[in-house]
Amino acid sequence: MGTNHDEKTKAAFDELLNYNAGLRRKETKLKKSYNELLEKYKRLSKELGKPCDSIETDNCDDFKEVDVNGKYIFVADPDKTDFVSKIKNSFPNSVVTCTPYNLVPRSIDMVIIITSIMGHSVYNAFKTQCKNKNIPMIHCPSQNVDIIKRTMESYINSI
Repeated sequence: MGTNHDEKTKAAFDELLNYNAGLRRKETKLKKSYNELLEKYKRLSKELGKPCDSIETDNCDDFKEVDVNGKYIFVADPDKTDFVSKIKNSFPNSVVTCTPYNLVPRSIDMVIIITSIMGHSVYNAFKTQCKNKNIPMIHCPSQNVDIIKRTMESYINSI
């Protein structure tokens, strides 16, 4: 009976760790957005000589770009050396794999599935891990780095 209780406790603790990791990622993103908006507020207040609240807030929105130094897993064929080198040049902290990790690290910022290459079994393995760890996962049908970046930016700006 003690073993079952220990397993449930460990599972609950792991779930809390995953949830906290997701909250820390969101907190970091919110702090960055807040600081960017604060700087913009100060600049606009100075330029216009009036508080920012009198300016329509639609004009204060910024387009968020992809953090090229983020930690990403690209799920694609790692044997396609041309694709891998383009990804590594654009995203130096990334990993390209087609093998589902037993554990997707909590420190990963996003998983990008290249759907033109990967099948459903690989997709489902990553999907389950990402969902359990609150790690964003997106699909991109193209191996073109510019299209991948736009797909990532589209996701980032939708949240």
